[in-house]
Amino acid sequence: FLGHQHATEQMQAAARCSARAAAILRPQIPIGQGPSAGWFGGDAKLPEGMAWPEQDGQKLLFLGQIDLAALPKDLWSGLGPRSGWLAFFAPGKGDFTPRAIHFD
Repeated sequence: FLGHQHATEQMQAAARCSARAAAILRPQIPIGQGPSAGWFGGDAKLPEGMAWPEQDGQKLLFLGQIDLAALPKDLWSGLGPRSGWLAFFAPGKGDFTPRAIHFD
């Protein structure tokens, strides 16, 4: 635990002194009060006709969804998609390898 805590603190310190753009995702309380760049938990809003992601025949659990257009333009050094959504999923048991799916 202490090793993990130390590594996390080093990563946070490096991020704070970096000149690169960063995005901080903060919960909005109460929910629905003002603009939102996405959400954690609840239901995914997938495009019509898109199948729910599965792994080994089991539906994945929805973790969250982020509106890429709401993020800073120079995030990730300007690389990556600038429109659409990233939705995050993970299996409910077994190998906990999350999946990110991009869609418009």
